Amino acid sequence: MLGPLEQGRAASLLADLLALHRDGLCAALPLVLKSSHAYAHRRRMRGRTTDDAVEAARNQWAGRFGPERDDAAHTLVWGAGTALDVLLAEPARSGDEPSRFGELAMRVWTPLLAAEEVSLP
Repeated sequence: MLGPLEQGRAASLLADLLALHRDGLCAALPLVLKSSHAYAHRRRMRGRTTDDAVEAARNQWAGRFGPERDDAAHTLVWGAGTALDVLLAEPARSGDEPSRFGELAMRVWTPLLAAEEVSLP
């Protein structure tokens, strides 16, 4: 379950997501769903290092069971069999993460992870 969020916070987060969307219309962003989630989850929820987070992302990207890199959209944008290092190559624009991939992963997933409530049966 997510939320609820205070209205001003929700508007701010939505504006940030729309800004990312605009950026993505101009150039491919080094941001992929499962691998970026694995990165942010490892950093945010488990308080691990960026090296640990990259390893989690790498496991999603090139994992044994349906690697994310084989998704048709990723193959189209990044090329067949592309290593995660290609997505990690661009340096971050702020000082919080070493790569643009990590920076974007944290930007997208941190608010969601912070608002998430997990309830198991």
